[in-house]
Amino acid sequence: MRHTYIFVDLEATSLRGRHHIIEIGAVKLYPDGRTEKFTQLVKPYYFKKLSYGIEALTGITSEDVHDAPLILHGLQRFFAWCGRDYHLVTYGNLDRKMLEEECEDNNIDPACIYPLVDYQQKYMIAHNLKEQPSLAKLMEAHDLQASMAHRALADADSLRQIFVASNGEQLIDGQRARSFIGIFSVYTKREQDFYAEVTFVEGHIANDGVELQTIKTVKKSLSFHVKEIERTKKDGEKYIENVYTVQQDEEMRQFLTMIAAKMNGAVVITRMNLRNFMRLCRLHNVVTCKAETMSVGQLYSVEPADLWYSLEDETEQAHHARLEQLLQEAGHAITREFYRRGVLDETCIFE
Repeated sequence: MRHTYIFVDLEATSLRGRHHIIEIGAVKLYPDGRTEKFTQLVKPYYFKKLSYGIEALTGITSEDVHDAPLILHGLQRFFAWCGRDYHLVTYGNLDRKMLEEECEDNNIDPACIYPLVDYQQKYMIAHNLKEQPSLAKLMEAHDLQASMAHRALADADSLRQIFVASNGEQLIDGQRARSFIGIFSVYTKREQDFYAEVTFVEGHIANDGVELQTIKTVKKSLSFHVKEIERTKKDGEKYIENVYTVQQDEEMRQFLTMIAAKMNGAVVITRMNLRNFMRLCRLHNVVTCKAETMSVGQLYSVEPADLWYSLEDETEQAHHARLEQLLQEAGHAITREFYRRGVLDETCIFE
């Protein structure tokens, strides 16, 4: 291996409508195969008591948490143990979110979190899985044994075992990129038809942001017919549901097929998500693959009006110019997210 990887798992409790860390577990894997382990119970601010469900699931008691150091001191100890020049690896995006929130709350430099690899996402992309596999399911698939479940250190070590068994570094390296594609779609019902619009972008990360090579849009008005179907609720009450059958369009189908092929191994940039695009693919029987997806709306602070525009409101030339401006303005945030997710191999200064 070329890098040092730190596999981290967090146990948490819900407090004031948010997840708060109560235990940190981590296993450090050096390039030569040596390992070190870290475990620490921590106490959230304003903590009173764990729920029965959390105590039963983890075996951690409220007394254990009350006697633990505050989250600030636990995180300081953890990041001191991490050292320098490492990649954090989690299983799922929730642990990244909790680490980011706790760093912000406790005035800890978030640079110590990154790059952070979501190995569940990487594994799903590599094997084109649509359903999220549990940690236990992957342990079983690789014929591995866990020491226990739902404790941070044990789950972190399970993740390490899966990483090693699945050639994790090679899997991650195979998904590194500097190029990306953008998919920006609108699919909405109008009085007489469904309006469908898809804009496809190709670009790459440059030294000063992003550069775009291709912008192309296909828009269509799709006719439909509606059928009233009688349904029955669980309580036996009858009701009428309108079921719409939307007609396919051949040009749109070919365009979607081309984009679906480009998604293979690509990083995909969207406005907010791929929901409209996926609806259009299902309508046109186009099969897509799992891909690394980044949302401009989440990465870059823009007004909703700057995200949700379409050719219904402006010319194609103006539409492309506006989209290009949006991506150029978000270029630093996009590049930073490439680095934070471990997609970029180079070390860049973004924090």
